[in-house]
Amino acid sequence: MLKYQIKYFLSLFLILFAFSSFAYDMPKPVGFVNDFAHIMNDKTIKELTALSSELEQKTGVELVVVTVNSVGKNDIFDYSVEMFQKWGIGKKGKDNGILFLISKNDRKLRIDTGYGVEGILPDGLLGRIRDKYIIPYFKKGDYDSGILNGSIAIATTVAKSKGVTLNGKFQARRAKRKAFSLMDLILVIAVLIFFVPYIFPIIFGAMFGSYRSDWDNSLGGGFGDGFGGGFGGFGGGSTGGGGVGGSW
Repeated sequence: MLKYQIKYFLSLFLILFAFSSFAYDMPKPVGFVNDFAHIMNDKTIKELTALSSELEQKTGVELVVVTVNSVGKNDIFDYSVEMFQKWGIGKKGKDNGILFLISKNDRKLRIDTGYGVEGILPDGLLGRIRDKYIIPYFKKGDYDSGILNGSIAIATTVAKSKGVTLNGKFQARRAKRKAFSLMDLILVIAVLIFFVPYIFPIIFGAMFGSYRSDWDNSLGGGFGDGFGGGFGGFGGGSTGGGGVGGSW
């Protein structure tokens, strides 16, 4: 009888040990942006916080960015899924959360999605966002640009699917690029060649003044501060493990 009792308690101990070994030591969230690895500057954190705040206010989708120094010997997929579940990213019942996790020393990243946004952000699309907007910057050590551009690409994709517009710095950059087209350049060259002595100051003053006014009026000053006061937690969502990983 004692022999069986010893076997029972030994088995129970091994089961509990196995479960505890898979339970990662997770930091507590401080908001939409959690830069535990300290790889972003204050301006980037402010813009990301405002981006996620506006996205959540207009669509209900919670985009959370997390940086850590390392996940140790753990697999980043398992680590990110457990973080997603423990933090409850996304709204309960809607599971409309997104976790963008960067492990600096491991040189790995993971973007996890809740069930409610898998249709908006399928793995293939997330892979293209990763390869175009994130990895090239990470390879150069520019974490600010990679994290911000990747987050903007994700957020604007969600916003478009919901029929809303995000009023932030990404729109300002796009507007600035489009404002000066090839035809504009040809026109300016022609003016320079033929009419510089007479209307150079007028043309350039009017043209650039007009563009600047259009950007300022349409954007309303870009992203604001976002969070106010203490962080009260996320909405209780979960994930089924959808998303993509990557390394650089």
